[in-house]
Amino acid sequence: MKKNGCSRRMLVAGIGAMLLLTNVTAQSGKGFVLKGKIDGLKDGSLVSLLSFENDTLSKTISKGARFVLKGILKQETGFYFLSLDTAKYHSTEDGRSNTLWLVNEKMELTGKINSLKQLHLKGSEVQHDWEEFKNLQDRYVKEAAWPAIPAMQEYIDRHTNSLFAPIVLRMQPPEIQNKAYEHLSERVKQSAAGQELAKLVDRNHAVTRFAARDSIPDFKFSDRNGDSVSILSVASKHKYTLIDFWASWCGPCRASFPKLDKVYQKFNSKGFNIVGISLDEKKPDWLKALEDENPIWFQGLDNLDEVSKNIFGIKSIPGYLLIDSSGKIIQSQIRSFAVYEQIQTYKGKSLVDDLQEMLELLLKEK
Repeated sequence: MKKNGCSRRMLVAGIGAMLLLTNVTAQSGKGFVLKGKIDGLKDGSLVSLLSFENDTLSKTISKGARFVLKGILKQETGFYFLSLDTAKYHSTEDGRSNTLWLVNEKMELTGKINSLKQLHLKGSEVQHDWEEFKNLQDRYVKEAAWPAIPAMQEYIDRHTNSLFAPIVLRMQPPEIQNKAYEHLSERVKQSAAGQELAKLVDRNHAVTRFAARDSIPDFKFSDRNGDSVSILSVASKHKYTLIDFWASWCGPCRASFPKLDKVYQKFNSKGFNIVGISLDEKKPDWLKALEDENPIWFQGLDNLDEVSKNIFGIKSIPGYLLIDSSGKIIQSQIRSFAVYEQIQTYKGKSLVDDLQEMLELLLKEK
């Protein structure tokens, strides 16, 4: 786990955000009507549609085995779960159905009370595309071949007019995202998920452009007081600055602080500085971690230009950049969504393992 840094948390968060995105945009004017018939459903049962976060989209009381749910989706499509009171049926299941991708149309839902995970949704084109994708995903996971890039590319090529396509693409590597986006239909591009994908593709291009540079842009972040700080205004005061991308939830990041502290104490008076930039989304979590760890070097929060995403495309932390006073990159050790892993190396040295030796060589050259 330490070798790969805190990538799983970032991946899970990314996928979760991608999925939740489908349920949080502006409402369309047209609603949906979902007529259901579940064999074995008792008269007077509470039937609900719940989001991933257990928010209720719609609810009703069944009449016999039938029910009708109505509502308005917050965008063209969204995934929900049918929920029943399992206590009423003395069931050990969680009372939730399989994933249901709804659309603002008339739909029908059928199935059996003892097979809630296998309900059949008719009238949603997105549900069909989701099921095809899930079958493909399950097959390759079983064969330990995920992410099966060629298969994903083939899937996208067959679904250029699917509202589910941009949702799938958000989980794919940049090279697939960039290429496939251009072939999506205008209908899909104009959807809420399509517009979010467009932002992601623009970010991919920005990260790739940065990979060809030998210096960093003068990006901004906020300090503990919430004031805006530019990275070059800090770096210009020192011969060399190590930028440390970390977060409160990243164990390897925080475990590296004692080692960084030793290097900082030894070389700070000679012109070396460290700037910690946290990827935390919640400022209190960041401040609590700083209180616990008490690092003595400069700390900032990546909540202004969001450079970890928009410039460096970081997919795993900790990540490090060593720059000089002008922002020129001396060495980098960043796992990025761009096509590069390291922008530049210094005499084959590792920023993590050889930082002290590297600084001794650099400061002799000055």
